[in-house]
Amino acid sequence: MRLLLLAALALSASISAQSNSKVFPKGFENQEGVLSSAYPLSFKQCRWQALLEGSELCKTSAVLLSLGFRADISGGFSASALRPTIRLYTTALKTSAMGKNWAKNIGTATATTVFTAKALQLPAANTSFPAPTPFTVTIKFDKPFPYQRSKGNLLIDWVEAQSYAFSRWSIDAHIRWNTPRPSAGKIWENKGCSDAAGNKAALSISSTGGVVGAQLGVKFVLTPASGSTLDTVVNWLGFSNKRYGPAKLPLDVSGLWGMKNCMLATDITALRVIKTSVLTPTVQWQIPNNPKFAGVSVYTQGLAMDSKKGTAVLTGRADSAEIAPAAGWQDGPGQSVFRARYTNQAEGFMSPSFYFPIVKFTGSFN
Repeated sequence: MRLLLLAALALSASISAQSNSKVFPKGFENQEGVLSSAYPLSFKQCRWQALLEGSELCKTSAVLLSLGFRADISGGFSASALRPTIRLYTTALKTSAMGKNWAKNIGTATATTVFTAKALQLPAANTSFPAPTPFTVTIKFDKPFPYQRSKGNLLIDWVEAQSYAFSRWSIDAHIRWNTPRPSAGKIWENKGCSDAAGNKAALSISSTGGVVGAQLGVKFVLTPASGSTLDTVVNWLGFSNKRYGPAKLPLDVSGLWGMKNCMLATDITALRVIKTSVLTPTVQWQIPNNPKFAGVSVYTQGLAMDSKKGTAVLTGRADSAEIAPAAGWQDGPGQSVFRARYTNQAEGFMSPSFYFPIVKFTGSFN
């Protein structure tokens, strides 16, 4: 008994000494995913499985103490409460082999129930920039979950069994497409941005191209005011939406060229200027034909100019894009299966691409 007590105390001390946090997947600690997911926090009757690649969690082993979610930047989510049962598994299943059948995904793995239908309070979440938002939902486990990477990947199995109700609370999520296209999405928006004449501009990433060896297209939508001609666009790529040199982003540039309610939302690493006679010009960026660029994320914003009047206006939107392999992603760090109104159906629904949540664990990681 004394030896067991000493072992327990040693384990507790080890966990305390090594206790830290880990955001899944790597690289998304300060980066917004390009999609959101209504699962699992929007439903009072659902099932959701998420398979997470072990190499994204630790080198050899981990002891997991809690699971956290952050709200998607779209916001507008009301406070609510859930009562999920959460089971964790270590499974040899790979993300590329995950299917719609809950039981087959689990296979012969042994369940550890880490949260049992207790009240989980979700705070209200409003639209928030810059991206990403903080992790404001933390689920403390009833017991630690020991994870050994050599035994497989981590499977989260979430069941919410109350009477059906839907109250949108979308979490930050990401997708890696299995077709040749970039993972792209909005990381900043201010529709009130204009210049003194009332000119406005917006941009978005093209859903084609954006892979190694191809071009990344940035599409502008120009909205000139009466009597104005927006004949020049400036577009840039950067690697941060947090800082530009010593300046913290987003940076208010109202007053510059008569701009109102305009914010610089990204840093500037590379820049292109093109003349245009159309209201929907596209700026093309050549991506090097080097596999090492797959998985690299860039940020983009721009401005539109009336060269005759000497005025300019920033785009009221900034985007991010993750470069994909030439043939699209054939595997990914995570995958998920989901079903609303779950009442013991054998299967859920899933994307053919790799669609996974951005989550945060606390515990010890070795």
